[in-house]
Amino acid sequence: MQDNSFSSPQPNLAQEDPTTKVLITDAMGVLQSMKKTPTMLRMSDLQNAFTKRIEKMMAGYVEGRVVFHRYMDVSLKNKTRQKRATTSVEYEIHPEMKLTMSIKELLSASRTKKKLTCLLGQGLLDYFSRDQQSYFMLMVVYDTFIKGHDFEEAHTHEEADTLILIKSLPLLLMGFARHLCLVT
Repeated sequence: MQDNSFSSPQPNLAQEDPTTKVLITDAMGVLQSMKKTPTMLRMSDLQNAFTKRIEKMMAGYVEGRVVFHRYMDVSLKNKTRQKRATTSVEYEIHPEMKLTMSIKELLSASRTKKKLTCLLGQGLLDYFSRDQQSYFMLMVVYDTFIKGHDFEEAHTHEEADTLILIKSLPLLLMGFARHLCLVT
């Protein structure tokens, strides 16, 4: 017989209070996992598909925190990206832009990714703020901003990977989140 007296209890998610479920996701990881479909003719189509993917991921959660990388020109990580890149094409990003390239090609330049994160991040906030009856809270972190439905603050943290953890700790320490899911 096995002694389980020292193992931590496993949460029963079916009986858990739904107000304590928080999802934190790395937005660029989501975007990179997406495939371009024949219906994605313009940037707005990609934006809509991205928003729908995030919405589907958020099902069952009351709060979502979507974190984008900052893509700073002077960062060490950006210098490494530049060295690794074989080809890099910078695009001007706007909703009506024709999507003639693959998602991989679109993401080949850090400056394009930075512009894309602003478009996608603000698009998420606009989409989720339309539903006034929703109790769902969305927080989006992009460029130098942390934005929610009714707040905005600046941040100077360089990398999204560690910012995700920094934003997770207060939820756990304050006892707000009993079920925290990180997607990176």
